[in-house]
Amino acid sequence: MNKFSKNIAFTLAEVLLVIGIIGTVSALTLPNLKNNSDERVNISKAKKVYSDLATAVDRTALKYPGSPNTWGASNTVNRMNNYLKIKSKSSDYWYQSGDCANVATGLADGASYCAESNSTTCMNILFDVDGPKQGYDTVGRDIFKASIRIPGGMEPIELRPWSCSDAASFSNTTKPGTENYLNWVVTYDNMDYVKCSSSLYYQNVTTCK
Repeated sequence: MNKFSKNIAFTLAEVLLVIGIIGTVSALTLPNLKNNSDERVNISKAKKVYSDLATAVDRTALKYPGSPNTWGASNTVNRMNNYLKIKSKSSDYWYQSGDCANVATGLADGASYCAESNSTTCMNILFDVDGPKQGYDTVGRDIFKASIRIPGGMEPIELRPWSCSDAASFSNTTKPGTENYLNWVVTYDNMDYVKCSSSLYYQNVTTCK
């Protein structure tokens, strides 16, 4: 018999120590993995919903005379719905009450959207990528703001990925914020503002280091 051969076994204390280490590592890494996965899913959904809504705005503008400020929020949604796959129009499709909820529409893919007049020159279009009472219900995570700004001169009516409240001058001193998170997602394909918003600037620092 080989004199170096012997039975090798772990003590119960050693096994429990290894299990404890694995549990600690899992507790630290799994939430980050889930958050990263959620972000990628919501980024993809946000881009798709924005594209669908933008197409609906374009087609609506071609068919109906005037502009959204003369249509009103309810008519804007009704007309856009002709070019969207929808479930129905109901305030139940928005996460909070208010003017926007009064014209909220559920989309066939599970998202929802609504419109609210901001001024005589602009109308906000808000959407929730996973519908009400699902996910975060937080602006910048699963809820995003866009706007239809009433054009001047030959400028076309189109859906823009920022709200009526944003100046839309995205210089290297402009930070991501609730009024332009959608523009950040569309432009830079990330939601790093969730992790390091204070460090980010358009055209300059566009991701967490």
